[in-house]
Amino acid sequence: MFEKETEQLIGIIRQTTIGDAKAVSLRAIFESKVPSNVKVFFRADVEHFLDEDRKKEQRMSKFNYDVPEIQMLQEQIDTLLIHNFIFAKSDFETTLDKCVHFLLNFLCRPQWTLASFLFEESAKVSTRQILKKLRYCKDYEYFPDILRRYVHQRDIAELALEEGKALLDKIDGEVVKNHSSVELAQMTKPLFDFVAYARSLDLNTSSQTIPTRALMYFFEDKKMSAIHDRFSRERETNNVREISFSQLANVIEKVRTGNEFAHIFDEESDPFAASDDFSPESPIVSAGQEESSFSFPKISEPPKPLPPLFTLDEERSIVKNVFHQNEEQFRTAVKEALGAQSWEDAAPTIDHFFLMNDVEPFTKEAILFTNRLQNRFAEQTKSG
Repeated sequence: MFEKETEQLIGIIRQTTIGDAKAVSLRAIFESKVPSNVKVFFRADVEHFLDEDRKKEQRMSKFNYDVPEIQMLQEQIDTLLIHNFIFAKSDFETTLDKCVHFLLNFLCRPQWTLASFLFEESAKVSTRQILKKLRYCKDYEYFPDILRRYVHQRDIAELALEEGKALLDKIDGEVVKNHSSVELAQMTKPLFDFVAYARSLDLNTSSQTIPTRALMYFFEDKKMSAIHDRFSRERETNNVREISFSQLANVIEKVRTGNEFAHIFDEESDPFAASDDFSPESPIVSAGQEESSFSFPKISEPPKPLPPLFTLDEERSIVKNVFHQNEEQFRTAVKEALGAQSWEDAAPTIDHFFLMNDVEPFTKEAILFTNRLQNRFAEQTKSG
């Protein structure tokens, strides 16, 4: 499955980024028109390269690298190194191949792919390694979001394979239980989008449908056997090889209600247009859950009021040049960053915002925004 789409994806991403050149920078990939999940994967791979490079460094123990100011400067240097990393053609091709195969697997079978990727058949894995690997994942954000909170709030150093699998299964189980047929169908949007991108240059193939086999994998991964079996019968009995989003939503509703006349969408319409921003909420477990079962960490309380980070003029400049005049988005970004437990946790949130909104991280205003947030965490460390 997806052999043709895999070739198409590799071809179109290559054409849009490196082309016939001998090398390409990560910055150029960020500035290209490839999907954001591809950009996230490439950045994560560069971060891995940097980590591996650091292991070779010989640092003298006489120097204290744990001083907050030194750590902040090091993070700024690392950001510059990452954004200016140059992929030689061979390295680019290797990362591109890994990227496309990983994303297609992850979009079709997120539980299975995450378990395989995070643990690689090891009985236990350090949570530090798990958190690094989660940086590769943009889609289905409820998975990395809950895993991060689970690790931080339990303050665990390792996660066992069986515990990790059970946790992933529990996360998906709560999502399935608490979302409607339309919302469950909307969860497949990243898969529809990625296939549409792969087929965007192929005039002979529909960009509005995906293979029913992909949906069989998706719902089998979610332990929704009734929907999996329905698509299997449609393939075998009615030779249904491709399906649109509207048809998918209607099938889910028919199966869940047991009513073959159930109908949510006009199958000629495009329901994505009205709901592009759908994102499943992180599941919440009831207070009466037994202690022996997995509990999901509660969202932390909003931070207490703090002195202003910026002067009025600075805030206006940042809102204008970084947040494109969206003051609410600015305040949300500050609140989310300050709600993190440490700068190490806050920095990926800011990086993710810059990447997703095509913000140049090295403008005067972007650097001011980042530095003031870094300084706030340094002040909290000193006062603590």
